Amino acid sequence: MWMPTAARGGRPSALIVSRLPLWFRWFLTLLFFGAVAVAFVAALQGSGDSSQRDAAALLQANRKTRQVVIGDEAPHSSPLPTGAAPRLALERAIGTDIRVRVRRRQLGGPGQGVRCAASDHRRGAQLAFRCIARAGGFPYPFVGVVDRRTRRLIWCKFDPASAAQLGVQVSPRCGG
Repeated sequence: MWMPTAARGGRPSALIVSRLPLWFRWFLTLLFFGAVAVAFVAALQGSGDSSQRDAAALLQANRKTRQVVIGDEAPHSSPLPTGAAPRLALERAIGTDIRVRVRRRQLGGPGQGVRCAASDHRRGAQLAFRCIARAGGFPYPFVGVVDRRTRRLIWCKFDPASAAQLGVQVSPRCGG
């Protein structure tokens, strides 16, 4: 009695393949490995697209970071109080700025004081200063200018790392 190959314990696909001519079996083998190679190349090219997407995302993140740093280092100003010593007036103004930044959660707090020292950059009626403000145990550098002619204090928070990594320069208005 005749029984299907599968029922006799054989594999029908093996029976079919063994009946194919040898050249056709080689052709199928090459076709299979060719398809695998094409799929592999396509997968590699697809990963290139993802690396391009990663590079684009990194570029976008750098742009956003740069904008945040530019905003963080934007010039601030206030009037120079009559009769006030320029250095002390600048220290008070930066101290107020630090307290505002702590309140807005832009810096960890509390503010712990500001110390300024005259810098060598003098331009006519302008006195330049380099300052360190402390908040939450961390030092934050600032640069500032006291313009005695216009009676204005101008200061900028300064992050040397952002200048080096992102190319963000402190505003010339702050003496940078």
